[in-house]
Amino acid sequence: MSAMDFDAVSAVRLAAWTRGRVSLVGDAASCVSLLGDGSSLAIAIAGAHTLADSLANHRDTADALRAYEQRHRKLVAAKQRTVGLAAAWLREPDPSSGATMPPPFGIVRG
Repeated sequence: MSAMDFDAVSAVRLAAWTRGRVSLVGDAASCVSLLGDGSSLAIAIAGAHTLADSLANHRDTADALRAYEQRHRKLVAAKQRTVGLAAAWLREPDPSSGATMPPPFGIVRG
């Protein structure tokens, strides 16, 4: 066991959040924080607003959910890419690289 133990940092990327009249919403669709720091609250509120607007403006639920996904993905795409970069900081470096990770995180090459 190493001096620094990490849980797995992973993300599931789906081609679609919506299938027919069923859609993922909230963090299930668009989580943007690894740290539980509340930064995804604004995204959740925006997602709820986008979903409500889509449902109000489309007669067909499946069409409304597709419109919600299309609009909300535009908002969260860049933020999710940033989370992917941040996740790399939390991975323990390969010992053969000579890198170490001092607290809180960061890679130092010796």
